[in-house]
Amino acid sequence: MLGQWMFLEGRRLGVPALVMSPLLVLTILLSPFGLLVFPVLRAARMPKSRPGETSPDRFHDAALS
Repeated sequence: MLGQWMFLEGRRLGVPALVMSPLLVLTILLSPFGLLVFPVLRAARMPKSRPGETSPDRFHDAALS
């Protein structure tokens, strides 16, 4: 399930397959290390918002929770 979430989140953020593939393999083989790398990659790929501005993704993510 963790790999599926990472895959779908990577697709949503537009992370290239050449980056996600090794990361998913790392996650399957050594889950804690892959899980530590993905949030860093995700933070780097997420659009920056201005103070006081909310992005539509925050509402989308909150609706899924």
